[in-house]
Amino acid sequence: MGIVSFAQVLNSKWSACAPQNGEKHFLVTRIADHKKREVKLECVVTKSSQIVAYADLISGERFSPGWT
Repeated sequence: MGIVSFAQVLNSKWSACAPQNGEKHFLVTRIADHKKREVKLECVVTKSSQIVAYADLISGERFSPGWT
């Protein structure tokens, strides 16, 4: 899976590079802030959510695209 553009990031799937509390697979459920380019990630197992900057999402340090 290639780099997902900000315009197409909604409903994309991501895996945590270093899972914590059993939370590895995430889904982008909404755009949290268009100006700040932030998205809301929801864990598919625990349903917990977090707001993440789009730049952090695609950097490859914390998340990788797709479910691995």
